[in-house]
Amino acid sequence: MRNKIIAVILTVIFISASFGNIISFAQQDTVGEINDLLDDIVAFNLKKENEDHTLKWLANGAGNGTEFYAIAFAQRINEFNPYAKYDLSAFAQAMEKFLDENDVKNAVTKQKYALSLIAAGKEDSKHVNEITNTTIGELGIMSFVFGLHLLNNGAVSENHTVETVIEKLLSLQLEDGGWALTGQYSDVDITAMTVQALAPHRETNDEISAAIDKAIATLSQKQFDDGDFASYGVANPDSVAQVMIALTSVGIDPLSDERFIKNEKTVLDGIKKYMLEDGSFKHTEDGESNYMATYQVFLGLTALNRFYANKGPLFIFEEEEAPIITEDPVEKEPENQENDIFEEPKPEENTTEKEQTKDIVNIKKSPDYKFWLIAATVAAAVILAVIAVIKKQKAGTFILIAAAAALIICIVVFTDIQTADDYYSIAAIKGDTIGTVTMQIRCDKIKDQDLDYIPEDGIILDTTEFAIDSDDTVYDILTEAARKYTLHLESTGGDGMKYMSGINYIYELDFGDLSGWVYYVNGERPSVGCDAYTLKDGDVIEWHYSLELGNDID
Repeated sequence: MRNKIIAVILTVIFISASFGNIISFAQQDTVGEINDLLDDIVAFNLKKENEDHTLKWLANGAGNGTEFYAIAFAQRINEFNPYAKYDLSAFAQAMEKFLDENDVKNAVTKQKYALSLIAAGKEDSKHVNEITNTTIGELGIMSFVFGLHLLNNGAVSENHTVETVIEKLLSLQLEDGGWALTGQYSDVDITAMTVQALAPHRETNDEISAAIDKAIATLSQKQFDDGDFASYGVANPDSVAQVMIALTSVGIDPLSDERFIKNEKTVLDGIKKYMLEDGSFKHTEDGESNYMATYQVFLGLTALNRFYANKGPLFIFEEEEAPIITEDPVEKEPENQENDIFEEPKPEENTTEKEQTKDIVNIKKSPDYKFWLIAATVAAAVILAVIAVIKKQKAGTFILIAAAAALIICIVVFTDIQTADDYYSIAAIKGDTIGTVTMQIRCDKIKDQDLDYIPEDGIILDTTEFAIDSDDTVYDILTEAARKYTLHLESTGGDGMKYMSGINYIYELDFGDLSGWVYYVNGERPSVGCDAYTLKDGDVIEWHYSLELGNDID
């Protein structure tokens, strides 16, 4: 009997150990898949920027879109040495140079730059101190969220403390448990990002813990059956990534917690449905490669990788001695050469009419004036050469004439000259339209200002109808309107993050620290850049100049 009991105990131990190994192997497979997805995103960016070194790509893009990638690389777990850190000194130097030379007005953008400097090891930068002192609370809830990230990492503000910022964020929590830019209903992205900032204080404050628990329950309710989420009614991977970062920051496994498994789909399934063959990600299921979606997924996957390596939250940059990686990790050979992402894609034989139209639009035809300018330059050079021969000039004269002619020809070839009429007369070429939208542009809040470029009735563009293609964004329609109706536009931000800094010569901050342009679709204010919001038939677009971050727009 005793031997049987021992045998049963040993069997139980063996089965338990085997089950543990199965879990371990399954987790290893997941980590391997995550690393593959991360590597594919890096390869996509290197190919897009025609770069062969990751650290150089990050440095070259400082101030122009690689800031969150730099943050992710500062926190990324290296496959070959989990304790090593990437050398981001070149990025930090380039980021400081960018801030020295550019006047960045948007408070949250500046906070993002400062956070990337801290991640890159430059927490003592003058820019970090200045930005932390001047930006917290200057641009609504997001300036409190990113301000708290800065404070969480040791930055100091003369006007705010960790406690005062936390108090403000808790006061902004909505009845449904989440947070939003404006309005009474929470948004997935803003809720997740607020949780990320509050997470490091969860264990030390019961009020924070209760607020986070309520927000997590809200996020669980908002998850779709495919594992993904929506922001302002549009399902997208960006929101999934933000939830992934939020969950891992509070110690929740997004892939095993039952609250975030819907119809047997996890958040990883929710992200992968938006992946393209080139390794990038699209913002909508029927959309094209999107810059913002891709870098946010990179952040989310990095957070998940850290979680499985028992590391801390993505946005807490721990100071630790570690080997420095100055070269890219060993790149794996593609298993299938025919699908090598570094090969140029082959043209499809059956190209749709819309794709053909786009190809035509993207071809830069040499204007007729260039031919005549080049011909005139050559003729002038010949005449000068003949004169030089008659006057028996030295050989250096002929070299000078040839060099001058060559320089002028180069300038003509590589420069396009357009009059204002030429630019504004270019009409948008549509393929197979899917419907129409309407758009209006108003500045009612400043219509009493006695300025020539501000219309007395506040209407810059009255409600106007536009035909749309399947992938047209709010930004596409705005630029189409600008060309058709001779409107001035100025924007900042990279792909997927366009922010309109000026319309009709009315700029952000012109009428107060909180003034600027905001847009609405169907009465709701989207939380994505205007070039990341894909339109559908019947949408109603409104642009308003606000004096209070949109809070003064009815």
